[in-house]
Amino acid sequence: DYFELLDLKIYNRWGQMVYKSQGSQLGWDGTFAGEKVPAGVYVYVIQVRLKYTDQVISHSSNITILK
Repeated sequence: DYFELLDLKIYNRWGQMVYKSQGSQLGWDGTFAGEKVPAGVYVYVIQVRLKYTDQVISHSSNITILK
């Protein structure tokens, strides 16, 4: 492995965080507060640490939930 997954955050279109995970427990089942989220575009921010340089990198993009 070249990197270590640090955390994952997912936000709805209003900027409300609907999911947060840290460490190796990354993965979202498409729910928020026990309910399936509505179809739409969500923003994710993922953070990784490069193992050889110890540099932390963040990346963000979007995902679309279809129903």
